[in-house]
Amino acid sequence: MDLEFCDQVAYSAPSNSKNEKFRNSTDLARFYDGIAKTAYSFFEKALQQVPCEAPLTQRYSLVSDCSNCSEAYKEWLCSVTIPRCEDFSNTAKYLHPRGIYQPFPDGSRLSPEVLAEFKNTSLSSFTSSRNPRIDEEIKPGPYKELLPCDDLCYKLVQTCPSSMGFSCPLPGDKYGFEGSYHTRAKNGELTCNFQGSMHVKSGTRRSAMVTSSSWGLLLSSLAVSMAGCWIPWS
Repeated sequence: MDLEFCDQVAYSAPSNSKNEKFRNSTDLARFYDGIAKTAYSFFEKALQQVPCEAPLTQRYSLVSDCSNCSEAYKEWLCSVTIPRCEDFSNTAKYLHPRGIYQPFPDGSRLSPEVLAEFKNTSLSSFTSSRNPRIDEEIKPGPYKELLPCDDLCYKLVQTCPSSMGFSCPLPGDKYGFEGSYHTRAKNGELTCNFQGSMHVKSGTRRSAMVTSSSWGLLLSSLAVSMAGCWIPWS
């Protein structure tokens, strides 16, 4: 089924064919879309405090308006709340491992040799999903995420009122940028996720087919089969 709110999502997301609650593709789609819709409702309430219909000279920007802000927020929100999932066996360097210590739904775990690669890292993003509800409710086990493109966050900051307090981590910020975003490749290779990007199936062997800083956005004022990847919307 097509997503009602995040209607540009056309890629695989973390799933679990052993989880009775989400074996139905409709339920899985509603789970992800519902998270985004709920978060967007908080954003809408905040945007209502902005004089969007004021004369041009009284608006918060001469080059952007509330509709631009809404579009940028929705694109960013859907990209960070619905992780673009790839099988853990995919070795592409731009993919970010998630849930490395969690069991696969069949009870197996990553080998000690694989886990040894993370021995000297302190990034908690390797051990959990961006949104904790994915681990708590879906329980997909280890997977890799094609991270959202960093320019989605920059566009959000550029087009929305500064009073909302949006800011973005920058490349080189180990604890803010890494595990949250990736940059677009200059050669056109798909190294980060954005809405409308086409899904390319990975060689899956195991797969059956959020409002906080863990979403990669720093907010100062706005409250807002087995394991693996599946496309529940098509």
